[in-house]
Amino acid sequence: MSVGVGIEIAPAAVRAVVLEGPPALKVRASAERSCDSANRDALTQALAQLRKDARIQQPVVLGLPTTSTILATLQPLVPDPHRAHLAVQFELQQLLPFEVRDAQWHHQWLTPPNGHGSRALVAAMRRSRLQEHLSAVNALTLLA
Repeated sequence: MSVGVGIEIAPAAVRAVVLEGPPALKVRASAERSCDSANRDALTQALAQLRKDARIQQPVVLGLPTTSTILATLQPLVPDPHRAHLAVQFELQQLLPFEVRDAQWHHQWLTPPNGHGSRALVAAMRRSRLQEHLSAVNALTLLA
């Protein structure tokens, strides 16, 4: 039976759930801790306590707060399939409240990038915010 761990980092709290399955999913544990997730030390301490409360033995990878992440489906105009990446980047810039060069982003094509009607799923967040979360998670591994 496999075990999965889900962690959510929200602006004012962190939450975790430990699921077991298949055949049927069963909640083995859940926990929540209040914290200011913008404060690296507070986030690290909350994650450490959450891990203890939920008895999480598996490594904590990373959770991205939806208030910091953009997830969108784009339909870029792709006149040249070899420049499809640039078409996605142009469309993404229209959604971001900051420069795309300051973002860490990734896209996955939902339909082939062969012209009009091509669709891509894009996830992006400010690179500095991602580094803060990675730093907190790396500090957590030192506490474990």
